[in-house]
Amino acid sequence: MTPCEALALWPKGDAWHGGGLFRDAQTIFLNHRPDSAAPHPAHVPPKQVRVIDNPQAHGENEPIYTMRLDRDGWRLDQQWQVSWNGHPIYFRTEQPDIRTRRQPRGRCQLRMVRSITGFHYRETFTVETLSGTCILELPPDAWANWDRRGRLVVLHEGKVLVGREAVAGRSFELRELVDLNDRRPEALISPAWARKW
Repeated sequence: MTPCEALALWPKGDAWHGGGLFRDAQTIFLNHRPDSAAPHPAHVPPKQVRVIDNPQAHGENEPIYTMRLDRDGWRLDQQWQVSWNGHPIYFRTEQPDIRTRRQPRGRCQLRMVRSITGFHYRETFTVETLSGTCILELPPDAWANWDRRGRLVVLHEGKVLVGREAVAGRSFELRELVDLNDRRPEALISPAWARKW
């Protein structure tokens, strides 16, 4: 087995903004400001790949996460409105971001509601009919999306669940695909050279 190797790499010295998004097979939107958009010399992208940096890069997840949602078919139904209130309130959602994604080849849609209180970001998911009637409310700490075949995939409490329509367009059943709770990363002691700056 051969280890994975980066085809392109952009070093990042902090946790602000960063990341990237494939717009198509030849274009990468890099969520780095121009002054931090130089690739690593050993991992320069191929010449045919166009890289677009982001002069307005800010925060931790945005705008890259919203761009990914848009790209992947999440329709914006209500624009997010957030206010900054300083210490001790910080961020407060005035109006949540609401998005829906239609089930591929199906009769349902997923509804995602995004909000932030203080520094606590939250996404909640429900399965709905195309007219907006809720047929399955997922736990508040679950994540969900449709796979390419149109199956509902839910991550919750260390388990991967899949859902299917039980009654056409009126109810959904979840079943466990795999429980990953017994899988833990192996504790490794870092070598001495890696413990010094």
